[in-house]
Amino acid sequence: RGAPIAGLHLWNEHFPPLPAKGPNFSWVNCLRRQMLCSLRELACRAETHPDLQHVVAFRARIALAHRGCREKMIRIAATFAFERIAPAHPDSLPRRIHDFFENFWLWGLVWTFNPRSLRRRNLIRQRDELWISKAVLIARFGTGAWADRRMKEKPNRA
Repeated sequence: RGAPIAGLHLWNEHFPPLPAKGPNFSWVNCLRRQMLCSLRELACRAETHPDLQHVVAFRARIALAHRGCREKMIRIAATFAFERIAPAHPDSLPRRIHDFFENFWLWGLVWTFNPRSLRRRNLIRQRDELWISKAVLIARFGTGAWADRRMKEKPNRA
């Protein structure tokens, strides 16, 4: 409590467009590679940039339109070392009003950039907070972690 954190934003406009028949292995793999690249870049910045020196954790607040996606998204986030942390207290009235109107803005973004994904989606979204500590981010995605993995994958040959 009281330690500096940094907020993360998932830049939905950069998602690959959803295929006409829905998500497939190729689309999911592309999304996975983009996420890994972003987390590596964030870890590198967290290791070296003075502005992030005192940050202890990163938080992403997600808003999902489909109830069935919530648990699936939490499981997917866990594969990237994020944890769902329940808020200590209910959202304030101003936060709930903000979220209500943000639902319209998010729907408009999706309609503009990825309208196929609006199928079977509600306007009202459920929100969750996903967290990753800076130490875990660097250990899992930092330059040292990726160098160690490359050495294990490609052993030296004599």
